[in-house]
Amino acid sequence: MGILHYLFFRPRAPRSAEKLRDQLFEAVARGDERRLLSLANTWNDLIRAEFKHWQTMPKALIGNRAYEAWYGKGLVGVAEFYRRCGVSALMDQLIGDGAENPLIRWRDTYTQATALLDATQAEAVVALLEPILAELTTSGGSAVDMYQPRCLGLRGAAYHQLGHQARARTDTLAALRMCQELGDAEGLATYTRNLEMIEQG
Repeated sequence: MGILHYLFFRPRAPRSAEKLRDQLFEAVARGDERRLLSLANTWNDLIRAEFKHWQTMPKALIGNRAYEAWYGKGLVGVAEFYRRCGVSALMDQLIGDGAENPLIRWRDTYTQATALLDATQAEAVVALLEPILAELTTSGGSAVDMYQPRCLGLRGAAYHQLGHQARARTDTLAALRMCQELGDAEGLATYTRNLEMIEQG
């Protein structure tokens, strides 16, 4: 059944839009595509109507880095899920149209740097990530929590490829510590493996 179809027999509505939001974000955190599809099929109109409001994080929880990371990942994850299903409206709301949008710039730079590293162009990776990391250091918010450790970890991998083990270790440790603070289990596992490889030389 497609994402824009409705189930004839619909389950009881969630107690609030916030409860639905949390169910969606938790499904993103677990990587539960089936749950996302079920929620989107059932509450598509409500999700699309409320998504613009969900872009503002609850004030009472701002400053809780683990929650901010969970919230940011969930928000982007829901938009990405809809885009994979052929509906780009949520992602368009989230990132806007202009190339000056920081989220677009950080996302595109990270994607390009990843491709360069896969092509063993480590020097190009370092050069590409330097200005983005400088920008991330002076910025804040859930998008920074998402991209700063990723970019540091990627630069660490590039330094490792170049044979600069001390710099590789510094960046990878920084990425690892950020993931620990944010409760990012996937990032923690990735940068722990990377650090082991760096320590082995």
